Amino acid sequence: MPYRIFGKVIVVPAVCKIMPKEAKEKYPLTPGAVYAYENIKKEKIILYEISPAQVREIKEIENWQRYKILPYQSCILHTIKRINVIFLEEEKEGEEPASYIITVLWENYISSPVTQTKEQYDAQKEVLFSQFKNVIRQDIKEFEVIKGIPVWDTPVEFLFPEIVAYRQKQEQGKEIVIAKALNTLLIIGGVFLFSSVFLGYQKVKKEHTEITGKFGQIEQVRKEIETSKYLETIAERDRTDRVVELTQGTIEKIRQIPQATLTQVEYKIDTNQLVFDVGVPNFPIYKRIKETFKDQAQVNVSYASQITCKIIFNLAGER
Repeated sequence: MPYRIFGKVIVVPAVCKIMPKEAKEKYPLTPGAVYAYENIKKEKIILYEISPAQVREIKEIENWQRYKILPYQSCILHTIKRINVIFLEEEKEGEEPASYIITVLWENYISSPVTQTKEQYDAQKEVLFSQFKNVIRQDIKEFEVIKGIPVWDTPVEFLFPEIVAYRQKQEQGKEIVIAKALNTLLIIGGVFLFSSVFLGYQKVKKEHTEITGKFGQIEQVRKEIETSKYLETIAERDRTDRVVELTQGTIEKIRQIPQATLTQVEYKIDTNQLVFDVGVPNFPIYKRIKETFKDQAQVNVSYASQITCKIIFNLAGER
């Protein structure tokens, strides 16, 4: 199934991996692929991956940065809110030939969607179900089948850097418009109030100062939330100013090192460590990272399909 577009949403069939949360750090990342994940029961996560080929296809869509890019399987999960079923997405009426998009959702396996005409499904479903049983590797006597149309929404989103930059630019534009409107209102209000009692003016000025301070707090919170959403791995229950500032500063330094690729950031509450995973193409680039962070963090190197290194900030005692 290729990607599909619904309004301002691009739905992409993803490769899904169900794994313990702690296994995410050791999962080998494919260069050029894009990842997202969501928590599920029993301390596990679903890791969604779209391949470099899918990434290239998406970037050929006009104004693709303006879209939300969602994993197809996550949309189904949040539509039916359950697992251990086979979901048949019924194509809209009027499309020929009538067909199903078939996805199996199991506690240890989520398939890539398969498209079949309704005639093919009716004739071959026993063979298809047998294949699913072999993959799931459980004693399943009968599958529960649900038919329907997914709701194209999910909290899980593939956040490309270009999408984040576009949204930040849009937010900045809104803020400029709001600021100009507020300035105009304040000028008008100021003239009106100045003609009134001076003490009344002082009171309004004090209230304006308090409101401005609250707007500053809201802006700071917005930046923290935006940073956490983009990185997707900073712990939500301990997103302190120190962690956010250090994250932003470290990302900026990594971006200044050519060919270094930030793949993951995580704040570990149990050890009070902020850990950055960085992919590098060769040892000289790793050496550049080592030199950049030598006085600020412990830098470790490991080898898999490519050289990767970890930048570790020990924040114990900084709270």
